[in-house]
Amino acid sequence: MAIRFNVILDTLTRTTDLLDYNTAYTFMGWFQLATDINTNAILVNLSSSVVSFQNQERVLTDTDGVTLRANVRTDGGNTATNGSALTVGTWYHIAIVRASATDFQVYLNGVSDISITRDITGRGAIAQMEIAADGSTGLPADMLCYALKAWTTNL
Repeated sequence: MAIRFNVILDTLTRTTDLLDYNTAYTFMGWFQLATDINTNAILVNLSSSVVSFQNQERVLTDTDGVTLRANVRTDGGNTATNGSALTVGTWYHIAIVRASATDFQVYLNGVSDISITRDITGRGAIAQMEIAADGSTGLPADMLCYALKAWTTNL
């Protein structure tokens, strides 16, 4: 059964037993945009803080509400890259893979869609993981997700 998120701060948040976003990991699941909210919509947010975005990895939509976007942020800066356009009402399999300190990938339906090479060496530890929102900004998402899975290695 899919979970529906459709209001501001309607989110799934985890603050214990987290993936280490500074080492190899894989997070994947099925996602569907329910509506185009015509702004950033957070799909997955891994962050070092619940109140700021000093260190962060997230997959979201761009400000148009439908273009897939990935963001890797460290104290030293931010790298954001856009990928494919998503269609509202269509299910997509999205996999996020951290392979090394300089290799972050987002796969869309099994095909590499976004690649970011920002070096995260020395980045602070993760403090939370959120699905469907970013607690520090309140960015909402109107989406469904299903079959979320995580591994502590790059697949």
